[in-house]
Amino acid sequence: MILGQKPPIKLPLNGRKPQTISEWLEVVMWNLVPSAQARVRPEIEAHYAEAAQMHLSRGASEVEATAAALTDLGDAQAAAKRFRQEYLTTLEINDLRKQITDSRNTHLAISHLVILFCGFFTSLMSLVGWAFGFLANMQQFYFFTGPLLLTYLAFVLLDLVAIVLARRKPTMRLARQFSLLGTIRRLNVCFMSVALSINLIIGNFLPWSSLFPFFFSCLIKTFFGVSIFANLMLAVRESQRDSRLRKKLASASEDDLPPPHSSMA
Repeated sequence: MILGQKPPIKLPLNGRKPQTISEWLEVVMWNLVPSAQARVRPEIEAHYAEAAQMHLSRGASEVEATAAALTDLGDAQAAAKRFRQEYLTTLEINDLRKQITDSRNTHLAISHLVILFCGFFTSLMSLVGWAFGFLANMQQFYFFTGPLLLTYLAFVLLDLVAIVLARRKPTMRLARQFSLLGTIRRLNVCFMSVALSINLIIGNFLPWSSLFPFFFSCLIKTFFGVSIFANLMLAVRESQRDSRLRKKLASASEDDLPPPHSSMA
């Protein structure tokens, strides 16, 4: 993904409070995929009509009844947030589409694989050097090189799988598969960050550890614990988010997928 500032998102009604049922629906339907809009809109319209009829039966004028029925629907922004948590959004489907498109880009995929292979090769050479005694004095430093090597290998394999899957016809099943790949990638990133962090702190402080063995032992154990806890919490949060996304994809329609060459805006 290219780093840079994202363009501002244009909100419906420019953030203004809706005054009519059509404006209320515009706010609530914003960013939902077509199949979600087809499910939600009739329910809201039926609830609104029922509430307006109830107020009319109590003697309110038509203007008063429609205004009261609109109030009964509640805050439009809160309802929109609730529906976006339950149903698939265009931003989510476009993000998955971009992942598939990037995996189809041969030059981008190869450059990514080359970078990962360089990391894999560097870790492998470090591990081989230690195993054959070239780096025997750095045994503690390379304790986490083995796990780090596995994370690089996992990234290479995940990218190869993504390249193969991206050649298939875009379907909701393919979108779910890429969502699952994203979850595994994030878990792998968390595991890699722990290994890198431990390698970094041990590599930097190892020459000084003999002077203050107890202090640096406590420091390394504390850093290790904090690193594992932080990355575990991040992995759990991201896994829950991806799980919700796959549930949304399971209930979405194939028509919600944008055409292959559509705009990703």
